[in-house]
Amino acid sequence: MSICITNLQKEDAGRFSLRIGVDDYRENVTLSVTNRSSPLVYIEKGGEGCISFPQAEIRTTDRDILREERVLCMQFSGSIEIGLMLKGAWNRSFSCQSNTSHVSVCITNASKEDEGIFTYTLLSVPIDNRTLIITSPKLIITPKSPATVKEGQSLALTCHSTDSGGIYMFFTLDNKGNRIIFGIGGGSFKACSNETQLAFIECSFGDPWLFNLTLLKPIHNQEVYCSRQVGQEGWNTSTIIQVQRLATLSVIPASDVILNQTISLECFYANGQPGAAFSYGKRFCMFEYSSCTGCQLFASLECPNNQTYRISLTVDSSWHKITMYCEPPSVQSNTIIINVTIPVSGLVLTPSQLTVNRGETITLTCQTDYCNPSAKITWFKATSDVTSQATPTEDKNQEDLVRTTSVLRFTGVIGDNGQQVYCIASNTQGRSVESNRYTIDVKYISDVKILPGSMLRVVTEQSNVWIYCYTENPEDHAKYSWTKINSNNSTVVTTGQLYVIQTATIEDGGTYTCTASNSVGNSSGSVDVTVQYTPLASVLVHVDCRSTEAYILWTSPFTNSIGNIHHTLQLSENKNLFVNASFEKMNITDDIEINTYKVTNLKPGSVYIFRVLTSNHYGIALSNNHSCVTDPERMEDTSKGCPTEQIIGGTLGGAVFTTILLIVAYALCKCRKERKNEDRNKETLGR
Repeated sequence: MSICITNLQKEDAGRFSLRIGVDDYRENVTLSVTNRSSPLVYIEKGGEGCISFPQAEIRTTDRDILREERVLCMQFSGSIEIGLMLKGAWNRSFSCQSNTSHVSVCITNASKEDEGIFTYTLLSVPIDNRTLIITSPKLIITPKSPATVKEGQSLALTCHSTDSGGIYMFFTLDNKGNRIIFGIGGGSFKACSNETQLAFIECSFGDPWLFNLTLLKPIHNQEVYCSRQVGQEGWNTSTIIQVQRLATLSVIPASDVILNQTISLECFYANGQPGAAFSYGKRFCMFEYSSCTGCQLFASLECPNNQTYRISLTVDSSWHKITMYCEPPSVQSNTIIINVTIPVSGLVLTPSQLTVNRGETITLTCQTDYCNPSAKITWFKATSDVTSQATPTEDKNQEDLVRTTSVLRFTGVIGDNGQQVYCIASNTQGRSVESNRYTIDVKYISDVKILPGSMLRVVTEQSNVWIYCYTENPEDHAKYSWTKINSNNSTVVTTGQLYVIQTATIEDGGTYTCTASNSVGNSSGSVDVTVQYTPLASVLVHVDCRSTEAYILWTSPFTNSIGNIHHTLQLSENKNLFVNASFEKMNITDDIEINTYKVTNLKPGSVYIFRVLTSNHYGIALSNNHSCVTDPERMEDTSKGCPTEQIIGGTLGGAVFTTILLIVAYALCKCRKERKNEDRNKETLGR
């Protein structure tokens, strides 16, 4: 029985009842009339939810939320919070909530009676509205999981909801998660459409709507979904297909096995069979129930009844990735692929001789045997992990086993000489193999050293100026050459370790590079030679002041040519004015480069600064300054004789200083003589 209305108005909304007799009301239906532009809000029957509105931009006036023209929540002027909730405006429990972005009316345990229009007003003027729809999302698919069907037969599935309406769809998912649609039905036009030849759909639009899907070729363990979409809301339910095979093969404990593990293959025939046949790879094995014999390759056979046939075997590497199944004459079971874990057992590092010149790059290769799964190779140099510098690759053989090859490019550096290189491979937890360890032999020529140093300053006309080079390792057996680099020109000046400039000129200045070479490479070092017109400065070594005299120890530069060099001792009683000093020469050796001067007629208790001025006809050079303080003048006691202690002390003090002066002068003299001898030896070598 139906009531039909044309030109529907909002006033037509209300509750309609079916009555049989005077007081027997059988069914109640609520009619809601909504504005088509009013957004729909769905809350599941028995669930909870909120009807929310965006906060009004204008907040300087009062705002309200109404249901069916009755105010539920109030916001006062200037506030975004709910200022008042009118409980009596709706005959059900509800709450008003707000935050910075939305204002809401929320309910729990929703029922069909809660449906209606909610309006958000500004000074009683509607600015937004929502229509609440209570849905019944209970979606039912039968048969439930597992949906059992015998092999070779079709399977019928039924889907419906306790609440009619919406669009229904049957589908499944492929291994990439994409939908494969079987059929679609429902909607405003009550359509019913097949989407594939694998199934067909039938639709019944009674109360409730029923949708029947028949799968022509059910797939074992396939999950089939039924979905229902109403507006923006949607629900899914599913069932998993269980195909009962006439013959079923199973592996005990599992198809993922370890090399040399013992497993059992069991074939079950639902209708019973007088015998069984196992197929594995390209091999075939049969045995009969009556005698339970055959398949001699296997460890044991069991035939507990004419439905179950069982064999046991020990897995070797040839079983990896083989396809197995069992069959009677007319029916084949499911197939199982055996996955055998084969630990890596061999690892080879090549080459075995790791000899490399410094700066040269060689390739090291570490390779496993064939295994499963693929092995990870880790490289070590001494105790350092250098795997990040290696490049791994993989290849497979006909049995689908994997071999890993890792290549490490190694550049010889001196610091790696004598280090060990090796690699480790592993493809199962707690188990690994290690390659042989080989020692790196880096061939190189050691660094070049320069004498007298990296910088040399000389003056013009200085004679026998020498520079000498050598390598740190006497086993280098190197050949040497000196090259002078000046501006953009370079000239080989000698082919030996020693180079001597007989008489220095300005043109001899520049950078001199010594290159040492042998069969494994080159090494070089440089010295900057500066030739100047002005003389080199002398050096004050020590100054000691007494009461009226001072002793000065100084050295002049080693030049081997001093004919035009002059030295003048100068002193100052202040920091600015220096005058030439009179002195007495006290040299204890004939070495003209070590000098000891005695200066007299000094003032007691005064500060003196000494220096040596070295000059030639090109200019002058000043030594370092050295200062001292003369002793205060002693006052003699006329009433007593001179104390013996002072006499002894003064005598001893002078003796001690003289001794120290002699020792220092002797040491400097000896050093100078050794240097001259070394110069003569190198000059002899150069000749």
